[in-house]
Amino acid sequence: MQPVDTVVSFPSAPQNVCAFWDYSGMQDGMSWDADWYIDRTLDKQGSIIGNTWAGGGSGNWWVCVTDQKGLPDGAYEVVLQVEGNPQAASALYVGDAHKVVDLNIDNQGSTEICAAAISPIKAQNWGGDKLGSGVTIPSGSSHTLKVATGDYDILIVDCSGNTILQDNGVSITKSGTYTVRDQTPTPS
Repeated sequence: MQPVDTVVSFPSAPQNVCAFWDYSGMQDGMSWDADWYIDRTLDKQGSIIGNTWAGGGSGNWWVCVTDQKGLPDGAYEVVLQVEGNPQAASALYVGDAHKVVDLNIDNQGSTEICAAAISPIKAQNWGGDKLGSGVTIPSGSSHTLKVATGDYDILIVDCSGNTILQDNGVSITKSGTYTVRDQTPTPS
């Protein structure tokens, strides 16, 4: 199985929700987990818990949570762990109520933005940088992302890994601009 596209949401009742990733530094025999959560509740049936790695030192891998009758609506989060230590997480919404919209992040602050985590409020982890590899937002510039409508926690980080701002419970209902000012986020 190979990914067809990266998505920010799924319509109601998909048969599969999958996560794909590249990895390095692994060793066959290590213990690993792929824990799937739906609205913060562990889906033990869909998760891989206490498995032994046999995928070699580097490459790409994938895991899916599956239900041939259709998965329920909610916030889906996968947390990857190696030897009991979380390594990565990602989350998205499933459900017809979550439409894909544009979110323009406008940096009106004095610090360059080097990462933005935009995580459904029911997720337990921030997940990866939504800007993408090598993308930054210098002061006075903006960058547009695709997101699903819903309620999010937003974390904006500078190039040294310091938090510029954390804004919890941001409701995104339509395409719009999220303005970052020094210490003051302004959603619109």
